[in-house]
Amino acid sequence: MTDSIKEGVLKVLDPRLPSVPLHEVMHVFYVAMLCVEEQAVERPTMREVVQILTELPKSQSSKQGDSITTEPSPHSASAAAHDSPSSAAKDAPKDQQQPPPTDLLSI
Repeated sequence: MTDSIKEGVLKVLDPRLPSVPLHEVMHVFYVAMLCVEEQAVERPTMREVVQILTELPKSQSSKQGDSITTEPSPHSASAAAHDSPSSAAKDAPKDQQQPPPTDLLSI
């Protein structure tokens, strides 16, 4: 369908998602392609899908054209907050701190 090339992924990307970084789109697309492998033994388990999706690769800021637009996405901002929990805890009042994320792999 798209042969996993950037232009092909952009063709199937929902135009209502203009600020999603391209590296995130490519990562999710890659996981989706794994999930529709013809042979069942080649498809990842749900545990593996969760693990792959939670281990989103960092953006390579040195490369040009890695995002669809230059606007930061809300997902990227929340991911940055999760990368440094100590700074997020300092900024948030104690009564509004977020609980630690649940371990999705233990489901």
